[in-house]
Amino acid sequence: DDQDSDGIPDNLEAAGDVDGDNIPNYLDSDADGDGILDLLEGVADSDNDGVPDFLDADTQPPVPTGIKQIFLPVVQRAGFKVTRTVGGALDAICQGGHCLVAK
Repeated sequence: DDQDSDGIPDNLEAAGDVDGDNIPNYLDSDADGDGILDLLEGVADSDNDGVPDFLDADTQPPVPTGIKQIFLPVVQRAGFKVTRTVGGALDAICQGGHCLVAK
């Protein structure tokens, strides 16, 4: 199961609450409270400290080449898909209730 649709199985996220926001990790779209969606952080361990990035507030995912900034609003369970273009360039993607907005 993956109840928060972040691509990380619930059994890996467990029932703990790493960021103390009273939302169990398996239901929290940002389990570590660092402002980066678990969907983006995934289970990698960028700083090799033994804690997966989605549970480790002191890691940052790499920014893809060619993108200057990525603004990630906290959007939970929006219930709709959005693909929006400005001048033919994609600037927002929403999937599974989580949105990425590039500006």
